[in-house]
Amino acid sequence: MLSHALLTAGLASLAFALPQPTAVPDAATPVRSRTTAAPQPRQASSNPFAGYEFYANPYYSSEVHNLAIPSLPASLHPAASAVAKVGSFVWMDTRAKIPTLETYLADIKKKNAAGAKLMATFVVYDLPDRDCAAAASNGELQIDQNGVNLYKTEYIDVIAGIIAKYPDVKINLAIGKSRAALYSRHRTDG
Repeated sequence: MLSHALLTAGLASLAFALPQPTAVPDAATPVRSRTTAAPQPRQASSNPFAGYEFYANPYYSSEVHNLAIPSLPASLHPAASAVAKVGSFVWMDTRAKIPTLETYLADIKKKNAAGAKLMATFVVYDLPDRDCAAAASNGELQIDQNGVNLYKTEYIDVIAGIIAKYPDVKINLAIGKSRAALYSRHRTDG
């Protein structure tokens, strides 16, 4: 069920990037009758982040300690060490990173059992044909090479299976629409 929801959310976001039909004005209909009220902002029923702290993932922390701090003047070491403790979203941009999801969720569960109030925050970011013209963020899955099936079976389904093992951990997933816009823009380029 969760894998279907994740797949649907990822693929449905593609619809936002696709060209939409444009209404053709009817000369016989006055402009005033075609206008609609401005959409009202959607009110969230609750803040998914309220009462929880972002998980500071160990990979990011190690990058700060092992790469950044040694290159900084000693006077900046305390500030950089503080940055290493700041929680952030973990980017799940390849299938190879999926095992870290389980590692981090297990760590969060353990820390929460000891009294922490941590939540997991991940970016689901491995759409087929992602950024095909941008070498820095080029995706690993191509639609013409069974990418949609691999995305579902080797990415979304696996993520959903891991998440299902941690019903007591607060998990937030971001599936950005901007990926769909890039998908649409580059689909014919790449």
